[in-house]
Amino acid sequence: MEKQSVLDKKKIILCIFIYFVVTIIFYYAAYERICYIEYQSGVGGSDGYLEELSDGTVVTQDICFDVDYVYEIGISVATFMRTNTGRIKISLEDENGKIIAAKTIEAEQIQDNSVEDLPVKKTVGDGIYTLKIISEGGKKNASITLYRNSKVNYLGHGYSIDGRKYKGTLELNLCGGINKRLSRWYWPAVFIAGAIMLAVLCWTAEFAQGGGKNILINFLDNISKYWFLIKQLVSRDFKTKYKRSVLGICWSLLNPIMTMAVQYIIFSTIFRQNIENFPLYLLCGSVLFTFFTDSAGNGLMSIVGNASLISKVYVPKYIYPVSKVLSTAINLLLSMIPLLIVVFVTKAPVTKAYLLIPFVIVCLIVFCIGMSFLLSSAMVFFRDTQFLWGVMTILWMYATPLFYPETIIPEHFRFILDLNPMYHYVSFLRVIMLNGVSPYLYEYVYCMGFSLIALWCGMIVYKKTEDKFILYI
Repeated sequence: MEKQSVLDKKKIILCIFIYFVVTIIFYYAAYERICYIEYQSGVGGSDGYLEELSDGTVVTQDICFDVDYVYEIGISVATFMRTNTGRIKISLEDENGKIIAAKTIEAEQIQDNSVEDLPVKKTVGDGIYTLKIISEGGKKNASITLYRNSKVNYLGHGYSIDGRKYKGTLELNLCGGINKRLSRWYWPAVFIAGAIMLAVLCWTAEFAQGGGKNILINFLDNISKYWFLIKQLVSRDFKTKYKRSVLGICWSLLNPIMTMAVQYIIFSTIFRQNIENFPLYLLCGSVLFTFFTDSAGNGLMSIVGNASLISKVYVPKYIYPVSKVLSTAINLLLSMIPLLIVVFVTKAPVTKAYLLIPFVIVCLIVFCIGMSFLLSSAMVFFRDTQFLWGVMTILWMYATPLFYPETIIPEHFRFILDLNPMYHYVSFLRVIMLNGVSPYLYEYVYCMGFSLIALWCGMIVYKKTEDKFILYI
């Protein structure tokens, strides 16, 4: 009788369809960061500043960009060490006078010798653009000013005040990107990869139907065959966690908020850290790392804890670690709700980059499944694993910048971050939520690489040891 595989024609077509949908979303949400090389330029070393910008003063700066894409423009500002009135409106106009970026800043919120950023996030051409700063409501002896360099004309053609031109340039910082080859080869690469993927799926389906054995094929077949059982185990674990609890499922929402509140009080007052939007910075790390420790801890006990069921009923044993991780993943998804609340409360940028969040969640879930395979296998033979893992999670937590800035880590210890999977997952989420942009391409490689390596190693170890479980549980 011919063996029926989890991969039939309909599912192969569905896989290809999902692949192309994902590549389109990825292109839309991450194009700027994967198709441009980051480039920093500007004019520094100011030799003075303009007169104070009283009400109605208009300062313009002509700019010829030396990049293909502009992320943001920084403008150096001075306050004369006093509290000022009014506001300034900053805008960037193209050759036709169309405003492509604008921002309003209250003068009283500006600190002395600070850099005020104008987010642009636009592709630019070779023409002359105009940076315009308009002062509104500024009173005499109570208005801000701008730094300038009268000897340098690097980014543009000079500046003017109320139509009168001056030599030199405003002190500016430009963060942009230079077009790289990936922007031209993205879609050809997508179609080539899609063709390879289709060929592999077809070969895999034919191989499986011919009776071929493959650890990945068997894993997918059994997941599909026992999906009903997995749903029942996930439902049981989730309901058991909140059994006889007054607030029940609400704890999934309250736990991350309460944890963040405690850590925020400690690390923002007692151990002061100069981290922008520290509540969101803290909660991003806390939510992901809590999921990791909970899912790996539950997965560790998945075989030993189901010993009575395993000895009586035959099902593939890796169903139990998978169900533990998936049940914990429900809490992770619920924890994203308070995370989004903090985003809106702190007024963090909500951009198209949020479409990339499912990528890091899926990678983390796959990584946790791999870790659960390894830990549950070790737990069967060495019961001390649970105690060693408790110590290891504490060490892992302090090795991951959850509540401290990564900049405090000395350069000769940076390799710890590079080899730390949780650092890359947390960093991926923070870049999206704190900066509103996609991480760079190498971060996608890191996240996916750690996930696949953990899953592959876990499956190999699990497959080689599962037949002996019954002798030790």
